[in-house]
Amino acid sequence: DDVFGRAEILATIELFEVSTDRWTLLSTQLSTPRTTAAVAALDDRDILIFGGAPSLSSCEVYGVPEQANNSQFVGPPRPRSLDTPPICSMTEGRMGCQAVALDLPAAGKSYPLCSERCIVVVGGENGDEDWDGFTRHFNSVLVYEVAHNSWRSQESFPPIPTSRTALALCVGPGRVSGNR
Repeated sequence: DDVFGRAEILATIELFEVSTDRWTLLSTQLSTPRTTAAVAALDDRDILIFGGAPSLSSCEVYGVPEQANNSQFVGPPRPRSLDTPPICSMTEGRMGCQAVALDLPAAGKSYPLCSERCIVVVGGENGDEDWDGFTRHFNSVLVYEVAHNSWRSQESFPPIPTSRTALALCVGPGRVSGNR
């Protein structure tokens, strides 16, 4: 926020390069300026940017440009583009949500067979640009199936118990079982 409490909505993208220990401002920008958006890696080259203020219901897939002398990128470079998948329009926008990439069971299947790469978008809030004093906080969890380029029904994943905005997500290696 600036000194007057307004969030700065930007179209810029910054990339942290581990090999140089530096941030780089990329020349390609988002097609829609955003703040408080959710971001998750679709794979080792593409990221999904979802929602953001002012309560956006859109998302973008951003192709991270190849970096010179980076062993992560082998073979011929894929064409880079800023692409908006048709599935990315949601009926209700949200900002302050978080996203994480997870392998989940295929639709109609159950744990422990987690074979579908998904982006899970959790929580957030919806407050219109013409703020009327009402902000709706979400406890819903949205699941985007990467291979199918589609959203699962909202009933396919249980909601979080308490509606939250600006929450934190953590993916652990395996099952977290608590004290032994």
